[in-house]
Amino acid sequence: AGSVETRAASIVSRARTVMTEVEELAQTRGGILRFIAREGFHVRGRRAVVKADEDVKLKGQKIYLA
Repeated sequence: AGSVETRAASIVSRARTVMTEVEELAQTRGGILRFIAREGFHVRGRRAVVKADEDVKLKGQKIYLA
C-alpha cells in the first residue's frame, strides 16, 4: 500500500513477537509515553539523545556511566 491511516479511540495489539523495520524515520507522539519491560530495556544506536525541559531521573541500584 502507498499509505495506511488508522484513527480509533483505542487500539490494543497482542502478539508473541512483533518486529518492525523502517528505512528512514519511525516516530511516536503522545502526551505520555510509557514502556514497561519485565526483564530489560535496550536502546542501541550510533547516537542517543535524551532531552528534557525539566528533570531527568535515573533510578536503580547501580547506574553505570562510561
